[in-house]
Amino acid sequence: MPMATEPLAVWQASRRQALAWLGSACWASAAMAAGLPAPGSATLSATLWAAWQDEGAEHIGEVRLRGGRWAVGRQLAVPTRAHGLVLQADGSVLVVARRPGDWLLRWHPQTGQTQWQWVESDRRFNGHVVADAAGQRLWTTETDLESVAGMVALRDGPTLHKQAEWPTHGADPHQ
Repeated sequence: MPMATEPLAVWQASRRQALAWLGSACWASAAMAAGLPAPGSATLSATLWAAWQDEGAEHIGEVRLRGGRWAVGRQLAVPTRAHGLVLQADGSVLVVARRPGDWLLRWHPQTGQTQWQWVESDRRFNGHVVADAAGQRLWTTETDLESVAGMVALRDGPTLHKQAEWPTHGADPHQ
């Protein structure tokens, strides 16, 4: 046991290092609980939908783990950094720009088809979209630029058009 005068060893890590370690620990415990093979195993596989920056360009796409190796699958360049990604039952992916963002996107990775919705000039997206199970209704978090009030908008799932909105009675509403 250390004496009161002995220094304690302290592990200092960047936020990214700490999150990577925590993510690995969570993955390992979830994998064990689900009966999945250990990381590095040739039978381990996963598919993630992610956003990243590569050589100054922003992208969204499919990232696959097969046989212990990561590979980028289908991908799409987007105008600015993406934040919220939601996989839909029909295989499409809803993506919204990071706040203060001005675009909402439905991307069909199988066909490459895109459907863009640009926010009104007096609003900005706050980076999140939530969809009902059928994909018929979407909710986006937004900010009114004039009043800086947070808003929740209801959007038509198929068209992405805004149908209604309500104040959140706060700033920067999140998911």
